[in-house]
Amino acid sequence: MKRNLWMFILVVCTTVSGVSAQSLKNRVKKLLGKDKSELALNASVLPSPYVNIDNKITLADTLDFNAIAEETIFINALSYTIKQGEKGKSNIEALNVSNKSFQVIMQSSLALEDEKASSYTCQLKFLIRSNKLIVCVDSISVVAPTLFGEMKSTAFENLNMQKEKSLQQMQEFTSVYQGFAEGMIEYVAQEKPQSVTHWDEIEAGKVVQGMNETECLLCAGAPKYVRQSGVKTRWMMEGNATIIFEDGKVVSIIR
Repeated sequence: MKRNLWMFILVVCTTVSGVSAQSLKNRVKKLLGKDKSELALNASVLPSPYVNIDNKITLADTLDFNAIAEETIFINALSYTIKQGEKGKSNIEALNVSNKSFQVIMQSSLALEDEKASSYTCQLKFLIRSNKLIVCVDSISVVAPTLFGEMKSTAFENLNMQKEKSLQQMQEFTSVYQGFAEGMIEYVAQEKPQSVTHWDEIEAGKVVQGMNETECLLCAGAPKYVRQSGVKTRWMMEGNATIIFEDGKVVSIIR
């Protein structure tokens, strides 16, 4: 597996060598179909690896999985994102199976036990092309305490790049997201998903009989609890729904 080191959000810029801001803009243009006129000209004023695309501060990455089939990359990337998101499958937006793309809103905190710790929200867009997982992250905001102790949300586009605090917050964001990225890489490369055939139902978010556990995860999200009783497995879902499997296939859905 080869990874291009322009971290979409994760790898600190000192790990990058030989890649200019202009080459990154060209890469994003090529992979995401952006016209050159849509790329902001002032990318050089932003700290690396951030660039300005469509007036949004954006980070982009390309993860190259040469030996893994595109469908497996798509299944594993979607599964991992569902498992990591606080709202499970309901966190996933714009799921497009034929285009092998989806997006998600996520939030991370530097110290979850500290209610006054800074936290960050962002939108991630995933696209699979030519055995590559392309990720763009934008709509990034920091939620941090003010001098009066109140929590204030500030979009990265509104940060003052002349202030050390702003640069520190951008660096913190890359650190917060490091775990997600590294976990994504490991999961996509190592997980062996079950075969998926119920793509229409998954895109519609409808669990049906005959689905396997991978398909149910993609369709409805991870269960709150799992109970095993003989040959039957019960998934207790959010909203008190129960999915019953027998020999690995859905035989009943109780709502």
